[in-house]
Amino acid sequence: MNSGPTGSFSTLADWLPWLETLSPREIVLGLDRVHTVLERLELNRPGIVIHVGGTNGKGSCVSMLDALVQSAGLHTGAYTSPHVHRYNERIRIDGEPATDAAIIDSLQLVEAIRGDVPLTFFEFGTLAALVAFDAAGVDAWILEVGLGGRLDAVNAIDPDVSLITNVSLDHCAWLGDDIESIAGEKAGIMRASRPVIFGSESVPTAIRQAAADIGAELRVSGEDYSFELDLIDKNLWSWNGEDAVLENLATPVLPGEVQVRNAAAVLATVEALAMDSLLDRQTVNQAFSNVQLDGRFQKVTHKCL
Repeated sequence: MNSGPTGSFSTLADWLPWLETLSPREIVLGLDRVHTVLERLELNRPGIVIHVGGTNGKGSCVSMLDALVQSAGLHTGAYTSPHVHRYNERIRIDGEPATDAAIIDSLQLVEAIRGDVPLTFFEFGTLAALVAFDAAGVDAWILEVGLGGRLDAVNAIDPDVSLITNVSLDHCAWLGDDIESIAGEKAGIMRASRPVIFGSESVPTAIRQAAADIGAELRVSGEDYSFELDLIDKNLWSWNGEDAVLENLATPVLPGEVQVRNAAAVLATVEALAMDSLLDRQTVNQAFSNVQLDGRFQKVTHKCL
C-alpha cells in the first residue's frame, strides 16, 4: 500500500481516511475545481440526467426514480449522500451499491487526472461516482444534490430535468437564514428551457423568479400536477399529470404519507422526460414496491426489544 498522496491505495478503507485529509475545510462551495477535472476526464454523458435537490425527501425521490427508470429497461447510476452503513451506498448501479473495486478504480482515475486541482472529500467522491457510472455504461444518471444547489459539485453536470422537493430552513450557515435565500440557492439546479419539478404547494418567490429569469419550465405540485389519497382506503392514491392520470395506485412501500408526495413529484419528473411508458399503474406499483432506503422512517422490529 502506498501511504503517500498518490491515491494508489489497495482498499477502500485506505482511501476514505486519506480523502478526508485533502481539504482543510469539509465544505468549499464552488464549481470551478469540479469543472476542470470533469473536462479532463472526458466522460460520456448519458441520455438522461436528473438532478434531485430540496430540503427533505431527496434520497427517497432518487430511490423511486432509480427503480422506475429501471422499469424501462434502462441501466441507471444513482448518487446519494450521506451513507448509513457503507460508503458504497452512495454510488448505486442498477440499484445495487457499487463494488469496492469499481469505486477504487474510479478514485484512482480521478487522482491521476486531477493533477494539482484541490478537491474536497465530497467533490472527489462525486467525480468518482460519475467515473463509475461512465465505466458501467449506464443510460441515466440520477444525482442527489449534496448542499444547496447552485454551487454544489453535482451541479457541474447539466441535467435534463431537475426536481426540487421543497424548501425549508437547512444549512443556514452556508445557504442563508431565511427561506427565500435558501430557495435562491436551490434554484441553481434549474436550467434554461428545461423542466423543473417543485414538489410542494408552498413555492418560494425565489423559485418562481429564478425559473422566469432563465426560462425554465416550472411544474408545481397542486398547479401542474396533483395527487390525492383515497378517502376510504389509505393504501391507495391517485395522480393527475399534464397528460396522464393514474388511479388506484398502491402507496409506496417507503413508510409515511410524505412518500406519496415524493412519489407524485417523481411521476411528474418522469412525465417531464416524456417517458410515457412508465406512467402505467402496474409499472409504477411494481417499481415503488421494491424501493428500500435505510435510515428514514423505518420499522426495525415489530416485537418488543
